[in-house]
Amino acid sequence: DLAEGRARKLAERHRAPGKYLDAWCSFDENPWKALLESRGYKAKAHILNMVNTNLEKVVPLPLPPGIEVRKVEPGHYRVIWEAAKEALRDELSYTDEAYSDNAFKDQLKSDTFSPHMWQIAWDGDQVVGGVHNYIDRHDVDAFNKKWGRTEKIFVRRPWRRKGVASALISRSQIVLREAGLEGAMLMVDVDNPSKALKLYTKMGYEVLEHFAFYRKDIGGTGSERARQRK
Repeated sequence: DLAEGRARKLAERHRAPGKYLDAWCSFDENPWKALLESRGYKAKAHILNMVNTNLEKVVPLPLPPGIEVRKVEPGHYRVIWEAAKEALRDELSYTDEAYSDNAFKDQLKSDTFSPHMWQIAWDGDQVVGGVHNYIDRHDVDAFNKKWGRTEKIFVRRPWRRKGVASALISRSQIVLREAGLEGAMLMVDVDNPSKALKLYTKMGYEVLEHFAFYRKDIGGTGSERARQRK
């Protein structure tokens, strides 16, 4: 009640076409999920944390003719960023804030920033797609496993449906294996418009955790809110 009340007061100061209260929790049966649902929150997105623990079986898949993976240099950072921004704009989780100039600068300072592990495909001077691979110490501590991440998987529209994503993911899994890791993790929206879940399952990933993004609309008029409180 206190948190919702505070959020409502803050929301009243801003003019916006829609106002919401958001929450994040495990979709397995648990007290927090039950409380959210009892307070009128609805699951708006389902996110899966997936892992492939069979990296020893991974073999590199071929890239389409004319496409190659190159070592990432500092001069590539912004070009790769802009290519990912363009490709991932279709995703439900995309926000302009996540791809702002400040977000770009924050990425460069992140403790998971590992361009030496990335797999970025090029067609001439054009970035085709990529996978940002890294080791997150929080994952290592949380799961007590030697697992790494294969995240921000993207392919730009002109090069989709050609096997680029599969090739880059296989190479990424090998990068993690060669780094001494025993598993590759990623997170995916179940309703991803590019049908990513089907691809990741094909690439050996299995569901580890199921989360849900919950939302409650508080954008009604004052009279509507008063009615809701009765």
